[in-house]
Amino acid sequence: MNTQKTGEDTSATRAAESFARIEKKYLVKRAIWSDLSQALHEHLQEGPFGRGCVSSLYYDTPRNDMITASMGKPFYKEKLRIRAYGEPAADKAVFVELKTKVKGSSYKRRVATSCGAAQAWLAGMPYAEACARFPLRSTIHRITSSDSMPSHHPSESVSLQIVREIDAARKRHAPLSPSIMTIVERVALTSASRSDVRVTFDFDARWRMKDLSFDTGLSGAPLFADGCIIMEVKCQGAYPLWLAQLLSRFCLRPQPCSKVCRALEAARQIHPIGTLSPDSQQQSLQESTAQWLASNNQFARYTNYLSNDRLSISEQSA
Repeated sequence: MNTQKTGEDTSATRAAESFARIEKKYLVKRAIWSDLSQALHEHLQEGPFGRGCVSSLYYDTPRNDMITASMGKPFYKEKLRIRAYGEPAADKAVFVELKTKVKGSSYKRRVATSCGAAQAWLAGMPYAEACARFPLRSTIHRITSSDSMPSHHPSESVSLQIVREIDAARKRHAPLSPSIMTIVERVALTSASRSDVRVTFDFDARWRMKDLSFDTGLSGAPLFADGCIIMEVKCQGAYPLWLAQLLSRFCLRPQPCSKVCRALEAARQIHPIGTLSPDSQQQSLQESTAQWLASNNQFARYTNYLSNDRLSISEQSA
């Protein structure tokens, strides 16, 4: 089966470097997925690049202080990650993202670089040097994201402002290293009448705390034993009436469902706090980053299972 990848031309506007919106997550049981999907398609549509794999590599302290703080639902929280869509390669675009949440509103600031530049930059190499050492395949390339993104050059003022913000976050929380990777198969739906309404479905959510690089495959332990689907509604204002009615019809209520927080909770159940020293964790994370910078290999997609007209949910185990 062929995967229909998510993506748009990077000649899109710069405005997509930043997002400010309300994001609510819902857990959807497989039993109602078919009916829910049919109801949503009466109002939303899947674009030509609406499906694909989304992998996120989170950076944190040796004790995972940033993610732990997020789990406490504070007034303000932030996360730093590299996000890749589809089948990334060392010279293709990924996004270094600083995601913050203030009083329920989410803000995302991100910079497009090659995957090599992203990991080198967050490993300590200056941004401009990382971009020069690991350039994108071309200045006009295709990325795999349901959000339109521009290509970036180190001299662009908007990008440099976001670079400074990301560097400031790195200094606030230093030392940071790759901590947790999450992977999902995503379906994205958009509204033809309201551009600010998006609904995404994340299937086969999985995680790992080993092999923390993008060239070691996209396998991982499942986040949900029962195969729950994460639905996320992203909107800049109030929900349209039809969406509120649909959520009520299917008895769906928003609930905290951070993939990286659930992954950390699962990891602590396997290895309770204190069973592995911070020094050992840090050494392992630093080694994984160094190995990636040394290898600079191509990335391998572990499977394709999204058809053009229907989603087939994988039952594979960790």
